[in-house]
Amino acid sequence: MGYHLTSQPSIFSRGGINFTPRRLELPVPGLSSSRSGYPKLPGGCPELGLITSPDPDEGGCASPHGEAVVSPGFARHFVALWRTIEEEENREHLAPSSSTVSTPETPPFLVEVVDRIVLDGEPLDQNLRVAACLAAMDPHASKHWKSLLGCEKKSRVNNSLRAILSVVFRLAIDEVGHHLVRKLISACDEKNLHVVVTEVAAHQKQLLETAKNALGVKWVQHLLQLAKPWKTLICILSFALFGGAADLMMDKYGSRLIKECLSRLCCQQNRFIYVAALDNLTTVAKNECGCDTLIKIIDHAPAATKHQLLTEIISHSTCLAQDPYGNYVVQHIFDLGEEKYEERLCWEVRSHLLQLCTQKNGSHVVEKCLASAGGRLLLEDLVSHKKLLQIAQDSYGNYVVNAALRLSKTAAPLLHQRLVEALRVHSRSLRHHPHRRHVYKNVAEGADYRSTSK
Repeated sequence: MGYHLTSQPSIFSRGGINFTPRRLELPVPGLSSSRSGYPKLPGGCPELGLITSPDPDEGGCASPHGEAVVSPGFARHFVALWRTIEEEENREHLAPSSSTVSTPETPPFLVEVVDRIVLDGEPLDQNLRVAACLAAMDPHASKHWKSLLGCEKKSRVNNSLRAILSVVFRLAIDEVGHHLVRKLISACDEKNLHVVVTEVAAHQKQLLETAKNALGVKWVQHLLQLAKPWKTLICILSFALFGGAADLMMDKYGSRLIKECLSRLCCQQNRFIYVAALDNLTTVAKNECGCDTLIKIIDHAPAATKHQLLTEIISHSTCLAQDPYGNYVVQHIFDLGEEKYEERLCWEVRSHLLQLCTQKNGSHVVEKCLASAGGRLLLEDLVSHKKLLQIAQDSYGNYVVNAALRLSKTAAPLLHQRLVEALRVHSRSLRHHPHRRHVYKNVAEGADYRSTSK
């Protein structure tokens, strides 16, 4: 029998709340009793989360036993009220000189609820399910529950799953409950783990929202790690995560899950990540969290997938290079040290040289291009560019010109001389402008060509 709201006699009372070993009474505004003696709530009481069935005496349909059904919102309100009363009574009984600090107690019925569910395997009604959820989120009752699971008895795991699997997402993001659900899935065998994975995957939206929570993502990571040995379970989870994989890549906590998958799962199991990255590449690359996640994906991708990703990045390099976050993805191509991709990127940059040189983020990419395997071609274009003076006079372009002077001095002396001559023609214009001063100094005095910080 579950815990119900009732007006029946009680054994003891505290602060206006009467308790019996199996029933409790809480005076709530708007709550009255029907002719059957069970409470009803005319018009509802949504602020407390109290749910009541229609009174059968008024033509409605009550629950099988005629009792009110208490939602988790109401249950949590009740425990908060219990603890408030407990603290007030403790303060009243403390002597003024006493240094004792009162600690809120767990309502005694919560520990009993755990025993009835885990040890006795009592059939669950709505009220007992609510009490189970409440116990899982209570520090002391949850600790007791975890100690019972430590015995690794299959019946206890089965009974626990039966009680809280339907509210596993709620518990996974609770600061107390997430410890219990992690302990529970750790105690599961293959059969029970299959039940958990199937139930979780069936609620894709809730799974994705849980993965975007600081506590929830830890539970999902743990579930993936436990499911890793079984391809079927990983396949089920991957399919559930695929629809929101791009959103996870761009989320502060969801990106942790993606990175965890990359480091722990094999390439085949991570295929859903690679497909999502290819389908949403530019969107992910332009996101603060997404750009870092995409770089990790490139590093972990197999050769064929990496080729697809890099080809897609190069084809959108002009757009990405000018983005505050996307430019880091483009620059990462040079960190890979593969000349064929560096040369292809330089060819792409050549056709938008002026646009990128005079843009803050784009100028960084051009400087990387000049120092790469395809930098000579880009340097030739810069030397002969009809807008060379405009680039040298620009607040960002002057850094590109200085980088070209510095790099060409040893790598391409002839091009270096041509660049110096092309700029010397405009030395008078370069001499006194704040953005042109460093270029003029390098050209006119032959100084040590050092790039200055932006």
